[in-house]
Amino acid sequence: FWDGIGEAPESIPIKSHNHPESMTILCELLSTQEGRDVIAGELSRAKEQIEAGEKQIRWRYVKKPEHLLSEIADLSTEKTEYPVQDSVEVLHEDFITQDEIDTRLTRGSSFQHGQFRIYEYFMEGHDKKENIAFLKKEYGTGGSSHALIGSDSGHEDHDAKGIRLEKGSYGSPYAKVLLKWNVVEKRIRELVNADKYLTPKGKEAFAQYKIEQAEEAMRREQEKLEHGVRVECKEAIEKAVAEKFDGYTLLGDAAEGVIRQYGKERVETVLANTITHLSHDGRFSPDNKEWAKSLVPSADWQTRDYLVTSHPAVLDGFTNQARRFIERDREPESKASDSEKALVERLAEMSAVVKICGALSMKDVVGWNEDTGAVAIED
Repeated sequence: FWDGIGEAPESIPIKSHNHPESMTILCELLSTQEGRDVIAGELSRAKEQIEAGEKQIRWRYVKKPEHLLSEIADLSTEKTEYPVQDSVEVLHEDFITQDEIDTRLTRGSSFQHGQFRIYEYFMEGHDKKENIAFLKKEYGTGGSSHALIGSDSGHEDHDAKGIRLEKGSYGSPYAKVLLKWNVVEKRIRELVNADKYLTPKGKEAFAQYKIEQAEEAMRREQEKLEHGVRVECKEAIEKAVAEKFDGYTLLGDAAEGVIRQYGKERVETVLANTITHLSHDGRFSPDNKEWAKSLVPSADWQTRDYLVTSHPAVLDGFTNQARRFIERDREPESKASDSEKALVERLAEMSAVVKICGALSMKDVVGWNEDTGAVAIED
């Protein structure tokens, strides 16, 4: 009353706040039929005043008179008491049904896509012995809880003996069954032949799985082929270094032939992979190490097959050549004249040769032949 319409009737002596005495008065009134009739009558009058527009409910959270009247009517309803037993005996099914077994078997093994692998293998038409060997390998040793549909206490374990299904607590089940692998094989074969192993949705998922498997097989095959080509590229780099470096000079076209044969990206990958693996070697320049790190961030043991085994100092010079050739091929034509380009190239080659000679502990570079690109060295 106070919260709803801002006043209380004289027949219900409560104050405007939830004082303890007001709560006590309300509880006393609600505890008797006479008191409930008094409150119901006042609520009915308040309802009529609100409907006539004479009063308004001030706050949304206040219950409407209709709701309060239904609550009071409920208090006046005669209650029926039902005796409750001190304890309830729950009956357990001391058996596991064939439906429960089939549902568990059609879920497949505990591994991802195990259901699809089993279905695919049985569709291939292997004999019983092969099927059993496959199932043992696919399932392995393990188990799971909530293994039986409709049973919160159902669990499953599998090992070399077969699949064990149980209901109840571990160690003290009230229902259990051991399905040996020959029984498992027979039932799965029956379900597959009857087209009951996969549901319609399961068949759609299986079709998608086959597509993904084909794509994955294609990707692995492409990676395998690419790996082999990178090994060939690594051998070509080693051969080019051996043929183009005479102990003093690495000729300026050493990298070009390999790049034209195996492509820019592949040569970059092989060189960067090698330098990343050998990043501890001080004979590679910091600039080449940083470049390699940007292409091959970490050394993977699976890429050790295409590590170039040429002398690191000479290989560093080869890397410089390769990077310059690739950058020139990628960048738009410079406005510089042909003579300026030639001068820059000659200076770069001379710098690379000087560095190689220094790394090989040779004392001094005493001459440069512009026609042959050779350096005269004094030991």
